[in-house]
Amino acid sequence: MYFEYAALAVVLSGIVISLLYNVLTGISPVSSTFKSRKKNVKTISLDQEGIICELGGGWGALAFPLARQCPKATVVAYEISPVPWFL
Repeated sequence: MYFEYAALAVVLSGIVISLLYNVLTGISPVSSTFKSRKKNVKTISLDQEGIICELGGGWGALAFPLARQCPKATVVAYEISPVPWFL
């Protein structure tokens, strides 16, 4: 019984924090579409080296495919919202 309350509290806290950051930053947490991610990944060559920065990394929907596409590069995703960053 206590586990269900704790899980509910964690989920509700995450929602409240996400909404708070939405209000503070003016940016809603919307993931990029599959089509746009695919196009972004295709524009970078397999030989890419160095650092690739993704601003607004969210859940890593673009960062992980980029890391797989460019094994010689270091992919760094920045996210200011604490919920996806923490998870």
